[in-house]
Amino acid sequence: MLGQHLVRVMGSMPEYDLLTTGQDESPRFSGGSCGYTRLDITDNDSVARLIDDFAPDVIINCAAKVDFSEDSMQEQYNVNVLTPAVIASWCVSNDAHLIQTSGSIVNGNTITEFSNSSQELPINYYGETKLLADRAIRLSQCSHAIIRFGGIFGEGGPSHLGINNIIEQAKNGDVPTIVGKGVALRNYIHVQDAAKLLIYCCDNRITGTHYSGSQPISIAQMIKDICDVYMDGHSPNYQEGDEAIDQITVVNPSLPEARPFRSALEMYR
Repeated sequence: MLGQHLVRVMGSMPEYDLLTTGQDESPRFSGGSCGYTRLDITDNDSVARLIDDFAPDVIINCAAKVDFSEDSMQEQYNVNVLTPAVIASWCVSNDAHLIQTSGSIVNGNTITEFSNSSQELPINYYGETKLLADRAIRLSQCSHAIIRFGGIFGEGGPSHLGINNIIEQAKNGDVPTIVGKGVALRNYIHVQDAAKLLIYCCDNRITGTHYSGSQPISIAQMIKDICDVYMDGHSPNYQEGDEAIDQITVVNPSLPEARPFRSALEMYR
């Protein structure tokens, strides 16, 4: 999802000589002008050869195998750990810059605030692989930026983020439900703003590890905003249940400001 939006934006900007990859014979994105090649990202030799042939100045790695079960552990390790390590090694040897997409999942889900001072204690294998990649990139000492997203929302967004399922429900005319009072705070970023953030990091050669997000908003308010935008103000349903805890990423103020949740819904619908 993020990679497709990124290509649409960067592909319309003539200053970039852009090569994109994917596992399909033809690209899934549209609206961008760039090169495309099919790539098995689990084949480290193929990854290294392709990068060597194209010789980029910057590599933006949005690839990830997201699976919260134990059914694809080897594939998760290959995609989420080995591939970033191969890319980082190439960047060291060729003075290139790597931008790696990561997530607050490396910190687990028992804390309320995510920052560079937070513990790194993932609770599942997917989170472990993302953390291993971050550490491998740092240890390589290549020029890099690691961007940790707390959650990326938008139409067609990944289903492991519940708010994306609620957007799809509302689009289909199904009234969403608020569990409990829904007072817990989140500061998810819209996929369009996430793409723009990566471009900013590319243009400015941002380095280090940074958390991304937007203005904090309660889960209940997000669902009400979705109802307003997609269901003409229909009221959501309510259901008794346990309250979630706040989960907020601490955003570096030097990075571009993302649109608030409601504004992003309306603008990028």
